[in-house]
Amino acid sequence: MMSRSASLILTSIVLMFVAACEESPGDDRVAADAVGYTELDATTADGHAMPVHVWYPGTATDDAVGAVYVEDVLPEMTFDGDALVDLRAGDGTYPVLLYSHGLNGYGDTVPGLAEPLAEAGWIVAAPDHVGSCYEDHSNVAEQVINSLRRPDDLRRTLARVAEAGDEEGSPLALAVDAERVFGLGHSMGAATMLHMAGWGVDASLYEHTCEDTPGYADLDYCEAIAGAGNDLVPIRPGGLPLAGVVAMVPAAVLFLDDGAATVDVPLLNIGGSLDSVCPMTPIEEMMVLAPGPSAMASLEGANHYSFAGFCDAGYHEVSENAAVECALPDRLEDQDVLQAMLELTGEWAAWHLDGDGGAQGRLEAIADGEPALTLVITP
Repeated sequence: MMSRSASLILTSIVLMFVAACEESPGDDRVAADAVGYTELDATTADGHAMPVHVWYPGTATDDAVGAVYVEDVLPEMTFDGDALVDLRAGDGTYPVLLYSHGLNGYGDTVPGLAEPLAEAGWIVAAPDHVGSCYEDHSNVAEQVINSLRRPDDLRRTLARVAEAGDEEGSPLALAVDAERVFGLGHSMGAATMLHMAGWGVDASLYEHTCEDTPGYADLDYCEAIAGAGNDLVPIRPGGLPLAGVVAMVPAAVLFLDDGAATVDVPLLNIGGSLDSVCPMTPIEEMMVLAPGPSAMASLEGANHYSFAGFCDAGYHEVSENAAVECALPDRLEDQDVLQAMLELTGEWAAWHLDGDGGAQGRLEAIADGEPALTLVITP
């Protein structure tokens, strides 16, 4: 069950979203009386099964069953949540928030973000990026190759969610507004979102990383990447009307130094001061070329794993690096990091999806009221 502190956080986020919705003409989404969860079957471009995890505003029933996350694939991790399986979606139509997980993750490892967002009026859709999940963690080369195909996974995810909205008897029937779409990602998933926002990338940069990193050759990393070429990078595939993107601690390995100059989607980058996996300095230096609207946020005391709630969930049991970062004495608690992410994501979406002109001021007020948060906005 959700803790009292998490419940208070959730209540504040729901109220914030409802207020934003009431100020946004033409938006008929409303807060839910329950969170529904369902899993859709989709396929990758090469025909592999790709589960899509979906949270949405639901209508509660007495016989509903609670969702269980990643129990069969990561038994060391525990994700608490309140979502109920296959509820009927609430009245109205809801925008879609596409979530892209990091390497070694799964689509259903973010209930700490997805459930509050769904309760506030979003359909959150998160695919398992085949080849980039925990079961693939020993095959670095395969993970790298598949990371380049992630944008197509998201295009297929949106198409499958839209299809479910048209299916009679589906929990999502008549509830999906597939023309109003936002993006959120963590780590490699955040890099995926930057690609889709138009950030210039170069697949050959992986080769330089390979050459500069001892031990990668032993994993056949270099051999797999050599000659991969830019044809593997489908930048911003068609059919994704992204209104904005939030990128949490993005992996910067593919990004061109001047790649931010081609960004044409409102972009919020967020980093953590204790992140040793994807430090924000390279992104921060590149962001000066972003034409705007864009923003750069940094959270003092946040590590790489807190942005997805992984320290509390037990990821330190399966990752040596997470064990180090999650044990740092001056780190922020996961719930505090998740609260900040929900607030920032909510206001960035209110501004760029709903057209709420007051959101910029509220973003600045959030930063002013949180000493650990630094925020620079380029309108």
